[in-house]
Amino acid sequence: MRIVVTGSSGLLGRAVVREFVAAGHTVVGLVFTRSPSVPDDVKQLVSYERCDLTDAAAVESLFASLGAIDVVVHCAAERQPDKCINEPDRVRALNVEASERLAKAASAANAWLLYVSTDYIFDGTAPPYKANATPNPLNAYGEAKLAGEVAARAAKPDTGVLRVGVLYSNDVETLGESSVTSLLQVALDSATSEQPVAVDNWGRRFPTHVADVAFVLRGLAERKEKRCDFRGTFHLCGKEEVSKFDIARSFAELVGVDVGKLVANSSEPSGAKRPQNTQLDCSALELMGLARHTPLREGLASVVEHYQNHLKDKNN
Repeated sequence: MRIVVTGSSGLLGRAVVREFVAAGHTVVGLVFTRSPSVPDDVKQLVSYERCDLTDAAAVESLFASLGAIDVVVHCAAERQPDKCINEPDRVRALNVEASERLAKAASAANAWLLYVSTDYIFDGTAPPYKANATPNPLNAYGEAKLAGEVAARAAKPDTGVLRVGVLYSNDVETLGESSVTSLLQVALDSATSEQPVAVDNWGRRFPTHVADVAFVLRGLAERKEKRCDFRGTFHLCGKEEVSKFDIARSFAELVGVDVGKLVANSSEPSGAKRPQNTQLDCSALELMGLARHTPLREGLASVVEHYQNHLKDKNN
């Protein structure tokens, strides 16, 4: 298959490109400002194109030049809840209007659209959430992603939607690239702090490795290739329920930092309102044999290894 991946230089997009290329598919990665390097052994399978997804003319021109494509995997989004409050016009342009635009472009190209959405479309009061649960987003980010789902399906009714939990990876460019890996920095900084470091213990999260998400997206795309009537909404999140405090403690243990410096803060966080527990019901993917769940401790250990081998010197 020939796959277009939006947001291909981002945390999830990089993993999606790797997954499809490793399976022998050809990938065109769409980027806004920077193109990742391409290893020599896969240069025949992957290329990158610059495109501002909020520019209707640019998107139309690009898709007209691409030729035959089979699937568009839409990973690009503004995903930081606090930014979504402060920049509503930009967020709507990227998370909603660009999603509709890509759905129309995919339809014109006779390609399938796979839209990556979020657990934040739910209010966190009645987990675990099945795919047909009623959405009730609490913040602008959840509202925009839900609106993107609706807009994409209005333009292309067979659009596939994959909602995911909070994402992390061992392949971060900085620890701050994920709210999960940023907690490794919290653990490291606590070692030299003279005061206890309070970490959120209110929110319940189910960290989801981007490699698992990429695996599922490829599985869904290949299922669509075999069954042209295949469509639906699917859920994927990690198996382990943790708070940010739990994650920071795990990182502290993995790097040999005194966990006693970290203290649990059980108050609801300030800033954009967040749902407390958005666990997703992944049973549909599991019944289809398409789910994959990296054990959290294993995933966090790989983050530490990546930090020590590739990022530690850059932080000093």
